[in-house]
Amino acid sequence: MINLLVGIGGSGAKVVEAALTLFTAGLGPSQVHVGLIDQDRANGNVNRTQSRLTDLQRFQQLWSRGRSDSWIDWAHAEADANRVDLGAVHVEQLFGDRALWCPDSGDLSLAAMIGQDLAPQQRDLFDLLFMANEHEQNLMLGEGYRGRAHVGAAALIAAMLDEDNRLIESIRELMDAAQIGQPVRIFLVGSAFGGTGASGFPTLARELNRIRTSPEFKNGGLVSIGGALLLPYFGFGRPERDDQPVVTTDELLPKARLALEYYGRLFETERTFDRFYVLGWHPSFDLGYHEAGNYEQRNPPLAPELFAATAAVDFLSRDMANAQHGQVPVMLSARSQQGVRWSDLPLPGIEQKLGQLLRFCAYWLYVAEPLLATRAWWSGGNWTQALRGKLRTVDHETELEALRKVARDVLTWAAGMQTMSKGGWVPGPWDAAHLLDPRHNPSKTEPVALSNGLSAPEQAFNELVRVDTGEPHPFGADQVYEALLTDTALSEGKHAGYGKVVAAAYRAVGRR
Repeated sequence: MINLLVGIGGSGAKVVEAALTLFTAGLGPSQVHVGLIDQDRANGNVNRTQSRLTDLQRFQQLWSRGRSDSWIDWAHAEADANRVDLGAVHVEQLFGDRALWCPDSGDLSLAAMIGQDLAPQQRDLFDLLFMANEHEQNLMLGEGYRGRAHVGAAALIAAMLDEDNRLIESIRELMDAAQIGQPVRIFLVGSAFGGTGASGFPTLARELNRIRTSPEFKNGGLVSIGGALLLPYFGFGRPERDDQPVVTTDELLPKARLALEYYGRLFETERTFDRFYVLGWHPSFDLGYHEAGNYEQRNPPLAPELFAATAAVDFLSRDMANAQHGQVPVMLSARSQQGVRWSDLPLPGIEQKLGQLLRFCAYWLYVAEPLLATRAWWSGGNWTQALRGKLRTVDHETELEALRKVARDVLTWAAGMQTMSKGGWVPGPWDAAHLLDPRHNPSKTEPVALSNGLSAPEQAFNELVRVDTGEPHPFGADQVYEALLTDTALSEGKHAGYGKVVAAAYRAVGRR
């Protein structure tokens, strides 16, 4: 089975970031290829997701069996008691060493891309479709499409028609698995109200549908295409200058309405998607600032992106045999109350697995890792030494640093989402407040920072994950510690060295 997740635009990248958290928790298929599409190569949202993807992939590579004398054995079925879900969904970047594809590598305008050397009639049509000003024909595309989806669609189509288009070439290579009888699932996610997402989402979907339905493509029915469309779920401040060619908050809903009308007509004429998910949020989140693009456009994680990520996991884990028949299923979800609860998240197993991941990351960083520097295992208290034997941390710092990065990525993401939700989080599935550095000066783009050390790590761990009643997780730090000291079954399996330590800690924090 080949699985591909593609995030289009800044919001699409943020949903991929949330999906990476779910993959780290073991939610999803065994392997997923990940791609990102954005015209703004320096976009902060895209760069953060690319960084998280690189961190997760590096962790999986360094902790794979046989890489060193410390490894996590991921070769277990879902129901196997020896399975460790941490990082069990292995990720691959679409282009090998990176995930990002930019339609245009230079800082060109639409006029420079497709408006040159046109015949008179073509020139008239170009002028009819696109205004001859800095907002459309002469908009510099290096930092994105600034909410001009029609400009973005034209630029994307031009890039996709390029015979050297690496994006279509790479996806086509994955799709070719269907021609030898292997199912392929492709999931696209983007917004209906931005520039790159609104233009790239339908453009790419229609191109992939064209490929799979072409007469020369064998077994096109084995290629399934799903999509998640994000309606407006956040707003932002006014730009510093009114003449900037950027989308404003009051334009988001009208743009989304036009997009939905477009998809309604599209579904009547062609079956581009086999399963379609639509997500919105009310009231919307106020980011409080406006960045047209580039590095400073790195919005904090928001709860709707986690909901959208559950759609990606649902589709990529679903049996899509014979899906291309009948009406396209359109999936919607709604909450019956304010706040966010585990039961609101429409994905089986998410409370157990994501909750276990969060608890492990906190326990590892603030309780287990400090024990690694202590070798007095004969005192009976250092269970890490008893499991890893005579291995030294100095010889495994590369592997431990990779795990540390993943753990901090996950907790920073979770804490940022909680902080941005404010009163709309209560009681919330987790509370990361006790993990935060009180000396951090919050900014619009970096509202939280993790503490490097805690004075009361056990208390922070106990209060991190909640059940839907608002009560803390019932298996506290004392019980986890006692289990790690006494239960040898926690480290069972073909894990080795520090992998035994990780496996034992991961299983212990998942108990109830």
